[in-house]
Amino acid sequence: MNIIICGAGRVGFTIAKILSEQGHSITIIDQSSEDIQKIDDSLDVFPVHGIGGILGILMLSLVGKPEGFAGSGSSGFDNTALSQLLIQAEGIIIICIWTAITTYIILKTLNIENAI
Repeated sequence: MNIIICGAGRVGFTIAKILSEQGHSITIIDQSSEDIQKIDDSLDVFPVHGIGGILGILMLSLVGKPEGFAGSGSSGFDNTALSQLLIQAEGIIIICIWTAITTYIILKTLNIENAI
């Protein structure tokens, strides 16, 4: 199985080690060149220096295989990379709005005005 792990810290390293030993193909993405070098030297994985957030979510539609886009057809979209990109972008917008509203409510509830 092809697996992408975002983060090469202690948890990412441990997960990569376990999955690599089980014979899976592992790609690790991290911003820290030092952590990437540590993993590259000790595990049989493919390390990538980069960002695994919003860009990674959007890039999934470009690098993923269309047959792996489970549920694309059920949402009214075709099973194509462009359709998956639209689904991913919609998810990002929803997550950003939900995060902003939730953070605002928590900070107002705690009466932390300097953070807003």
